[in-house]
Amino acid sequence: MASKKIAIIDDDTLILDLYLRKFRDRGYEVLTMNDRTLSLEKLIAFNPPVILLDINMPTKSGLDVLQEMKKAFPKLPYVILLTNNDEQTLSSRGEELGARDYIVKVSKTPTEIADAVDAVIEGLS
Repeated sequence: MASKKIAIIDDDTLILDLYLRKFRDRGYEVLTMNDRTLSLEKLIAFNPPVILLDINMPTKSGLDVLQEMKKAFPKLPYVILLTNNDEQTLSSRGEELGARDYIVKVSKTPTEIADAVDAVIEGLS
């Protein structure tokens, strides 16, 4: 079974805290970062099988982060892009860069997002 680890990268501290609690309650080891504290070295060392990555961040876009991750990781983890915009262009660009899924945050509850991650972890086993 894939390890129950997840990295969450988002500029919204309320979202980070909410997801941190949700995933810890489910037994996950969680690494949270925002666009200002992002460290590819920490992310690689943590080695999560799944990463939730916000697209719209003020300092660095999630697509830019994804492009850097693609170069830095020997094998890119299962990346799920998060956004509040339902723009097909963004999801297409994310897929080109290696993202495996795309979730519009306002259309899913944290429980639904955690359920989706549980299914991914189970599928990676």
